[in-house]
Amino acid sequence: QEMGDNPARLHLLHALSGLRLALLPGVEIVTVGGELTEQLPHNIDGAPL
Repeated sequence: QEMGDNPARLHLLHALSGLRLALLPGVEIVTVGGELTEQLPHNIDGAPL
């Protein structure tokens, strides 16, 4: 059964990772440098405007 769930799990992981990258493109950068966390709210406030 695990073999049958593998493709489904991979598809879900790819979809989730894609969503995360699309919604929060700065997540990976933030993990590298804490100072860049200030850019996240800045981008979120500027995006809708």
